[in-house]
Amino acid sequence: MDIDEWEHELTDEIPELPELHDNVITPELPLDPHDRPQQPHDSHQKIECKGELTEEIFELHDNVNITPVLHDDVNITPVLHDNVNIKPELHDNVNIKPELHDNVNIKPELHDNVNITPELHDNVNITTELHDNVNITPELPLATIRQHDRPQQPHDSHQKIEWKEDELTEEIFKDFWRKGYPFLLKETSTRLSNELWTPEYFKTKYGETKCECVDCKTGLIHAMNVQKFFDGFEDINARFIHQGEYPCLKLKDWPSTDDFANVFPNHFQDFMNALPFKEYTTRQGVLNLANRLPKDINRPDLGPKMYNAYGSEDSDGGNGTTNLHLDMTDAVNMMAYAPNVNNRLEHEQLKPSAAVWDIYHFSDLPRIRRFLRKVAKERDLLIDHPIHDQCFYMDSTLRKRLLVEEGVSGWRIYQNPGDVVFVPAGCAHQVCNYTSCIKVAVDFVSPEGVARSYIISNQFRKLTHNHKRKKDILQLPVILYHSWTTSFTKQ
Repeated sequence: MDIDEWEHELTDEIPELPELHDNVITPELPLDPHDRPQQPHDSHQKIECKGELTEEIFELHDNVNITPVLHDDVNITPVLHDNVNIKPELHDNVNIKPELHDNVNIKPELHDNVNITPELHDNVNITTELHDNVNITPELPLATIRQHDRPQQPHDSHQKIEWKEDELTEEIFKDFWRKGYPFLLKETSTRLSNELWTPEYFKTKYGETKCECVDCKTGLIHAMNVQKFFDGFEDINARFIHQGEYPCLKLKDWPSTDDFANVFPNHFQDFMNALPFKEYTTRQGVLNLANRLPKDINRPDLGPKMYNAYGSEDSDGGNGTTNLHLDMTDAVNMMAYAPNVNNRLEHEQLKPSAAVWDIYHFSDLPRIRRFLRKVAKERDLLIDHPIHDQCFYMDSTLRKRLLVEEGVSGWRIYQNPGDVVFVPAGCAHQVCNYTSCIKVAVDFVSPEGVARSYIISNQFRKLTHNHKRKKDILQLPVILYHSWTTSFTKQ
């Protein structure tokens, strides 16, 4: 197998739990009859070595250190790493094409010919020494507008987004989740109680409760009580007024600190009963790795949480409801309530749904980062990370530019009451409510997504010291440790 085919296999999907066997990723075994192609490690025949043994370590994590020695021809294409350090030595010909990295440090030494083509990098540091010929093609300037050079990706074929509950089997779900594909489950409106999830219920039961609401356009926080927020849910004239205007408000992550099960016990039970694929999505699910944590330790807060917000816009100049971001956990989001179409504001009645999601596959993140860094430079914005800062909502104009300049379109998912959206770990996503909506969501940690969770957790760790997402609230290493020990004990 040549290196291009190997690269295709590595970028096709991230395996559930990558293991290191002689520097080769071991994919999930296929069903009989096998369709396994020839693998690079099949040529590993020299088992016994003396003092001439050197190390070549490829890790599908943040750092890759490659030191190939004494070869005539070396072709190296490391994929999907944040940091890559390459020090090839004593080669006649070295062709290096690192792709999709944030930081690449290359120090080739004592070569006759070195061809380096770094692509899609934030930072590239190249130290060439003692070479006869060195050809370096750096990434294009941020200000350059060009047609994209993105090749076709496996996830581009994932076109069927909406599924009915009776047609999405557990086998299909697991296949989607292993590949990191989002989807929407429709016709689940009978799952939730029609009485518990209405504005009137929350005004009656929790109306005097103090809350903080965020202006979706400015980010300003306004203090009020729950009744005032829900008074304006369907009546714009009853909404909170700030400086003569009606801000588009959202009551985010409610309750913000207390356990949802303690504050809303009836809603908690109703939501848990309504969740599909309970083995993954509930607190007691056997395939929810967070369930493996001991009962006596401080567990991460994975929800549920409610997300309540007025209608917004996603057209040119629109601010949406939730800016582009990603999470290191998997998530399931169910819309519990939206006004009947006839009861919505006049301009909201023309919209195709109650809310719309834009979700992007994990492998497209480097191109999205590069595009948004360009936009930040155009707008003179100082940012740390274009996605983790949660400072962009990509309106229709930016989405079109992303497609033209980077070849990335993502998936548009239209959500109505009763619809359930599944978002895999590591998938960047943004949301725009077309009308006022009540949603409830919960996070979980699946075996299929844990590799992506690990990569994202390391990205968070490298953010600036005071970044709001730097803190490891998931405790992923602890979850993995207890997942291993409990599995061993049960076996």
